[in-house]
Amino acid sequence: MSRMACKSGVVLAACVLLALCGCGTRRIEGSGVGAGTTAPFTLAITSPFTLGTTDDLPSNYTVLSFRITVTSAVLQPGNVSLISSPETIELTQLQTDNFDIATKDVATGNYTSLDVTFANPDMTIYNGAQSISNCAIGAICEMQPVLDTASFSLAPALTLTANTPSAVELELSINDSLQPDLSFDPTGGMTFTTPPSVESSAALLPLNTVAGVVTSVGSNQFGMTTLAGQELTIQTNSSTVYSYPATVCKTGEFACLATGQILSVDMNVLGTGALQANNVIFEDNSGDPAISGAVAAIDTTSNPPQITLVIHGQAPATTGIEEDNVATVSLQKTTTYLIDADVLTIPSGFTFASTTDLVVGQEILVRGNSIDVTPKTNLPSVIAISTNQVILRQSQWTGTVGIANSGVDAFTLTSLPDLFTNETPTAITNLYAITSTPTDFVNTNLTNLTAGTPVTLKGLIFSNTVNPVTSPSDVASIVQGAPNFPSVAAHQSRAKAH
Repeated sequence: MSRMACKSGVVLAACVLLALCGCGTRRIEGSGVGAGTTAPFTLAITSPFTLGTTDDLPSNYTVLSFRITVTSAVLQPGNVSLISSPETIELTQLQTDNFDIATKDVATGNYTSLDVTFANPDMTIYNGAQSISNCAIGAICEMQPVLDTASFSLAPALTLTANTPSAVELELSINDSLQPDLSFDPTGGMTFTTPPSVESSAALLPLNTVAGVVTSVGSNQFGMTTLAGQELTIQTNSSTVYSYPATVCKTGEFACLATGQILSVDMNVLGTGALQANNVIFEDNSGDPAISGAVAAIDTTSNPPQITLVIHGQAPATTGIEEDNVATVSLQKTTTYLIDADVLTIPSGFTFASTTDLVVGQEILVRGNSIDVTPKTNLPSVIAISTNQVILRQSQWTGTVGIANSGVDAFTLTSLPDLFTNETPTAITNLYAITSTPTDFVNTNLTNLTAGTPVTLKGLIFSNTVNPVTSPSDVASIVQGAPNFPSVAAHQSRAKAH
């Protein structure tokens, strides 16, 4: 593994407008609607594959994980701090989704800028191009890119009105920010959006497939620590749908919740900043840590079989493990393979039941039965995980449309990252993207998906092949066209059918 020099503490100044946006998980501070002289203000971030301004990402590199820390966010004038402590954010999981940095009651009035400070970028790549910083061709390497200063001044000013929810979303594209030498310069990869506002009790934006461990259960609400380490309080109501196996809880209601459970939650951020659960999906209750990440390599010849996992999150946290770390996961003979389908309907014949169903690029959640972390001087730690449960979850990848066929509600995604096309012994050159009623189309539709159109997919990747291609399939929950901005209006939170 290799490391590059890191220059932290970079100030990003930006002048933002009014209104609101999408996010991912959050912290609420302040007294809430009703103070009379304040307004709920939400700050969020997303990471579309490209903003359409530049394309500096070197070819043949696949970014498997990228985390960066927001150390401060301050509205001016008045030095109004929006966050009380740094937030570390994993960007590759935000190509179609959003991350809620904070919600805070802010004094009403006019603001002319928002100053944001970033620090400590860290990324893991698959190198399919050339040796760089001691990262050999074909290797998976964690490195710390140099962070260059970038300032922005966007008009008009932000006006906050009493008791009226407002928000701003930072859009930070990895693809547009990485330079040929793999330094990180967000000058061409950063912008802002300000979608329209909503009523205080209405859904401001959806947060889907947010996983974590239950830390408390109260009256019509529960606490959860997410895989990203955020502490959330999530409300429930009579419309909340609970998906539990009968062996765990037969009633499928709020009473099924218990501390220590690993859940995946689809929810809405309300105008007040509160979180409202729509779907609560059971993942595990073993008490062992849950570790999520992307499958980067598969070795079925070893005994036991092993996969290389680039970590995207964990809950509860394990000392010595961070997002972007690379782990070797050993699959026990008794390993159970499960699918978190969320609102998707899995086509007949599609399976995830053994090592033969594993494919690079899949996002999985593994149960950490045993975890061994060996620190290395000036190098990432060596992490070994043994598991007896693997859950298939939705991944996010960008390519271009190959064969478009709206008649069967499907198309092929080609121009895939080198992680897929360099796969041995058989290169994966296409994904067969299958859409259905639950699929959200953002900035596009099936009719507009002509050959060569850039598209980002969020969905479940299966090893199954479907004519006319002989490559794996992607059952899509989101098909996002360019510009790749996650749309609040288009991403209304999903409600699982009863």
